[in-house]
Amino acid sequence: MQSQSLTFLAATIIASLFSIDAYASTVVYEQAPNTSYFSQSAVFNDPTDTGFNWTIGTDSQSFEYFGVASNISFNRIGWYGNNADGDFAVDLFSETCYSCGATPVNGSGTFTHASSVYESATLLPNPGPFSQVQVHKALVSGSLFSYYIDLTSTLTLDHTQGYALSVVNNYSSLPFGWALSNTTGNHVQYAQAYAGYKFLPSYGDLAFTLTNTLVSAVPLPAAVWLMLTGLMTMLGVNSRRSRCKNALLNPKN
Repeated sequence: MQSQSLTFLAATIIASLFSIDAYASTVVYEQAPNTSYFSQSAVFNDPTDTGFNWTIGTDSQSFEYFGVASNISFNRIGWYGNNADGDFAVDLFSETCYSCGATPVNGSGTFTHASSVYESATLLPNPGPFSQVQVHKALVSGSLFSYYIDLTSTLTLDHTQGYALSVVNNYSSLPFGWALSNTTGNHVQYAQAYAGYKFLPSYGDLAFTLTNTLVSAVPLPAAVWLMLTGLMTMLGVNSRRSRCKNALLNPKN
């Protein structure tokens, strides 16, 4: 009876250990948020048009230019800012220069370059726009919220290449402000200036994260292997004792 109990216990432990897979979410790049400063990146949503529209004097779009120290792969993009409603357009593209004939976000939620010399479509496998259902939002603290979208496939960035990330909200009543990061640097804002819209360098990096959420098996620590080895040894000893006992009680003629 004791041997059967130990056998069952060992089988249960081994089955549970080897069946565990974990969602090993790893942040592969991060520019942490500053809770005090925001860069408006929002376009007013005209009820007659579900796309992204521009109204002089009220709309702006922010871009974060960045590079990575080594090649990274990710399938989730996160960003921080204030509370916002409406859809988001999220675009990631290879860096060319700050303005180079570029045009702002269009009705489909995709950033494009007007000049074929610098043409660079979004690198994202699912470029959006992303509805409020697709964008995961959570309150961090105070007036700071976190947002993220999941990509349909993994994307790899090259450390020898510069990149630009754009996040803009199509708001109805809550214009989105993209949180600045604690890192020192500059971002670019497409906003009204000098009687027209221009790309303007602005102080401060913008806060965002790139995360890899691939499933990976949890490795068993050495202590667990030792425990399993001892348990299996005990089962072996008990099994031999049981066979000897049965042989003594039931000798063959």
